[in-house]
Amino acid sequence: MARALFLALLVLAAGLPFLQAGLHPVTQALLPAGLGVLTLVALAAGVFPGASPLLRPRWPFLLGILLLLASAWRSVYLELTLQALLLFAAYLLAGILASQLCAPAARRAALAGTLAAGGLLAAGAALLAYLQAPPGSLYGAALWGSFPTSNVLAGYLLLGAFCAAGLAGAARGRTGQWSWGLGALLLAAALVGTRSRGGILAAGVGLLGWGIGAARLLPGRGRRMAALAAAVAIGTAVAVALWEGPASLARWAHLPWALTSDTGEPSFRWRQLVYTWSAAMIRDHPILGTGPGTFPLVLGRYQQVPYVTGRYAHNAWLELAAEMGIPFTLLLLAGFVLSIRRGLQFLRAAAPDERPLVLGILSALLASAAHALLDFDWSLPAIALPICLLLGTLWAAPGEGSGTAQAAAARGPAPRILQGAIAVVAAVAFLLGVTRSFALSLQQEGRAALTQGAVEEAERAFRAARRLNPAWYAPRYWLGEVALRRGRREEAVAEMVAGARLNPAAESAFHLGRSLWAAGRLTEAEAALRRAVALGPATRLEFYAVLGDFLGGTGQPAEALDWYRRAVEIFPPPLVRSVEARCLAPGDRYLLGQILGRMAVLARRDGRLPEAEAAARESAALQLPATEGICSAFLAPGQGSPEATLLTYWTARARGESVPPRLFASGITDWHRPFGASVPVRVTRILALAASETAAEVRYELEVGGPGRPPARFPAADRLVVQGGAWVLTGPAPLPGG
Repeated sequence: MARALFLALLVLAAGLPFLQAGLHPVTQALLPAGLGVLTLVALAAGVFPGASPLLRPRWPFLLGILLLLASAWRSVYLELTLQALLLFAAYLLAGILASQLCAPAARRAALAGTLAAGGLLAAGAALLAYLQAPPGSLYGAALWGSFPTSNVLAGYLLLGAFCAAGLAGAARGRTGQWSWGLGALLLAAALVGTRSRGGILAAGVGLLGWGIGAARLLPGRGRRMAALAAAVAIGTAVAVALWEGPASLARWAHLPWALTSDTGEPSFRWRQLVYTWSAAMIRDHPILGTGPGTFPLVLGRYQQVPYVTGRYAHNAWLELAAEMGIPFTLLLLAGFVLSIRRGLQFLRAAAPDERPLVLGILSALLASAAHALLDFDWSLPAIALPICLLLGTLWAAPGEGSGTAQAAAARGPAPRILQGAIAVVAAVAFLLGVTRSFALSLQQEGRAALTQGAVEEAERAFRAARRLNPAWYAPRYWLGEVALRRGRREEAVAEMVAGARLNPAAESAFHLGRSLWAAGRLTEAEAALRRAVALGPATRLEFYAVLGDFLGGTGQPAEALDWYRRAVEIFPPPLVRSVEARCLAPGDRYLLGQILGRMAVLARRDGRLPEAEAAARESAALQLPATEGICSAFLAPGQGSPEATLLTYWTARARGESVPPRLFASGITDWHRPFGASVPVRVTRILALAASETAAEVRYELEVGGPGRPPARFPAADRLVVQGGAWVLTGPAPLPGG
């Protein structure tokens, strides 16, 4: 049974990188459920009858749990907090299982080999995507793969590289030594290919730890291994210079300057902003934080610059302190340091042949900890789970994994109490994980049905999702949207009010304000829309647009104009045209164009003609179709963006030519009515764009002329997706109001 459980752990560790690095909501729900099942089976099979050494000393561990629960109790964002607690429970259970299952040396080697092999597979997938990426695109600039950023891929490769190096040093035969050594070199090369300065610097920290540990703790061949580590460091520096070319020295020479407060380098400037806002969160909530998992929502209250994504702090310890308070973070840091100390004791006590592997694990942990100071590695299950497994192995000292040691540890009431507590945590993780995964599936079914116009079917799915996960905001939001579509406005308000209680964030306040406006409850609607702007002053341009529209539509044009002006100040035209805006909110340039158009009307009414004319010119310029790739993904010419594909389509129609089939998705034919002959037709402006890197919905205005009559303008809307390296049309999209 122990072997089967251990194999299941290896499968989880190896599979997560290829499931969106564990970020998919279903994966995050099923991971605690899976580890809960494994723990319950281990308890039932008697795999660890004794108390895990990972839980000693007991009072700091219990204090940490109490602080965590107190922070969770204080949190007002229940759904995110439950998700964070479930993941925390999953990582804890994984570490406990590893501390019991990895006592045999062969299993430690198998875990290290799995992580090294997983790193090679991830690097191979990233290389394949890199070779297939269009020249000049974001994915063609560095190795990326299935991870959200190239920096995070670098964090995963760090673990594999040092594990492979440890296996190479511990292998007894020449074949094993050369095979794992080659694997370590390939992983190091892939690390260079990510172009992650933080990852490469973290590798230097790991190599330093490896070299010092080898020289002091590996008699005989320690000096040779330390010299090899130095050679690898030099080789990495040379590889970086060759990979990046002449600009390499400048890119690295700017590092000290980039760390100063007035840096213009986007990567460091972005981190400085997020770190500053995170520190403000910690200052306001020093003891218990804002609640586990709440960082992305609470940060919106502190964010002062648009298009600075705040899902993670890009510093594990800052994020932990912001969410769960300084005391809990210090306890967790002490636990990590204690684990490293335990690993050093393990290293001294291990057999000579196994010491290189233990040193490799320690070096991997040190390198990962260094990288976690600059990126969000530890926030991803694909990296956090292997980290916990490696930490667990350090507590599985020789002789403590089976037999007499376990039997001795099992005596007395304390181990039985701990086993009962572990069983309760595992059972809760399993039940909540399963119900949440079913709720997610039902919500996805509901959204698909809603897209196809099956409103009743969508409503049934959303209601079922709400029953399975009553603490979740999303089903209540979608039920509110369904109620609005069906004209049940008071029901929509009730759902949005309940959702705002569960998730008192800017977005929920915004949607509540919209539903109250539709229901005619104007005073409450105005308060909710103002609250949305107050909770996220620099997060979404739409908040300002709807608040201004509301004030203008309720007889407050002067205040509406003030809010429009504030929107233009926070989201100026150059900013909404930037690469960051094109990636994170590609529709904002057109929304700002609409806002400026309304500003022009209001300013003209007030007699402010220069302001009106300037706003009108900027509005017209912003609503012209953009052809830049979304998230810098440059695809086929003429189809590199949703707008570019629309321009190509209507250009062909204006010439009376047959539309090229390459403009349509497979199985899709043209749905626009044919013209009798070649007539002047053009896309005059984009009214709205909702898009990601792979799917888009565009509302736009067409100008169609005809013989002997002036051109007429009318709105149109289409859906597009990326298929075969190009944006292609998939069908019509509904226009507002039908």
